[in-house]
Order: sequence, then C-alpha cells, then structure tokens
Amino acid sequence: MQKELPVAGANDAAWVADQQRWAKGWRRVVFPYIFLAWLIQVAVAIPKDSHGAGLVAGYVVLATFCVCYVFTVPAGWQQNDRRYRVLVATLCTLFVAELPFAHADTFIMGVFVSAVAVIKYGERALVIPGVLTALAIFLPLHFLALGLAIDGEARLDGFLHWSEQPLVKFAEGGLVFLLTVHLLGGLRLLMVENLAWRGGQKHYAVVAGVAAVLAALAYLLMVSP
Repeated sequence: MQKELPVAGANDAAWVADQQRWAKGWRRVVFPYIFLAWLIQVAVAIPKDSHGAGLVAGYVVLATFCVCYVFTVPAGWQQNDRRYRVLVATLCTLFVAELPFAHADTFIMGVFVSAVAVIKYGERALVIPGVLTALAIFLPLHFLALGLAIDGEARLDGFLHWSEQPLVKFAEGGLVFLLTVHLLGGLRLLMVENLAWRGGQKHYAVVAGVAAVLAALAYLLMVSP
C-alpha cells in the first residue's frame, strides 16, 4: 500500500518562496561575501605572530584565500564539480599555509572552508566543522607543549603529567574518532562523486562510523596505562 504524501499548504509555499527570495538576485551575490569581514581578525593577527618576509607571505596567503573564496561560492551552485573541488582544495591548502603566520586565528578561515562545503553537500559536510572545531582545541595545546619543551624540561614534564589525566585521554580519543570519520567520509564522498552509483550507501556510512569508533578505542587502549 503506497503511503500518501501530505499536501503542502499555503503557509508552506510562502515559506519556500521566502527562502528562495534570499537565494536569488543581489542577495545571492552579496550575502555570502559580507562575512569576509571576519577575516580582518586574521589580518590583525599576522603582524603579531610574523615579521619581515613572514609578514608579507601571511598577507599574500590571506588575500589569495579571499579571492579563491569569492570564486568558490558560485562554483558550489553549479554543476562543474571538478572546478569546485579544485577551488576547495586550494582553500584548504591556503588555510594550512596560513597557520605559521597567524597561528590560532587562522581557524577563522576554517569557517569559510566549512561554509563552501555545506553549500555544496549539505548535511553530508557537517563533519567538517566538527573536525575543525576539534583541531582548534587541540592544536593550541600542541603548540603550547612545543613551547614548553623550549623553555625547559621541568615545565614540559609538568604538562606531560597533566596530559595523562583520563579526561584528556578521552578528549584525544574523540579527536581520533572525528579525524577518522572525516577521512572515511571524504573517501566515500569521492566514490559517490566519481564512480557509478551503488546501493547500500547508508551501510557504507555505518561501516565508516564503526571503523572510526574502533580507531578511537584502539588509540585509547594504546595510551592507557
């Protein structure tokens, strides 16, 4: 017996029309680029963390990122997936390249990478903000540990002793889980985009989730005393 679908009412049609109004005309051109103003914080951070040639390189990378973002947003609305993937890969490369020049403030650029991924792939790309959030928490602690190693052995030993706490280990396991989901989810997405469609996509997603859980558990077993 075939289940009848509910008929959309007048209010539903009005809501859809209102949403489409924001995705057309000048709003579609202007609205995504207003948020580039947030990158001013990255520009302010560059002279604090870099000098000389590094200062110039930091600004060049940031300017190139802005230009690439401007071209990536409309590419996400088009059918040319190859051009879109090249632009996103360029954004990711520039994001990583900016880390030595702006340090933690560089993760603001990660928000823009997440935005263009969600524009194209919707809820399938939501794992990207999760991974970037986890890295934004982890990397400052990682750089802090490196700085303590330079300052002296005693301070580094104190930090390493603090990192042995169960809560810290559990957080590290969560990061391993998110990175594994990101890796396997990205591979699955590449298969969907470039290979012939196959059934059982939900099963592949479940397998990726189980593999991520096993990877996190394996890490926790390795670091447990």
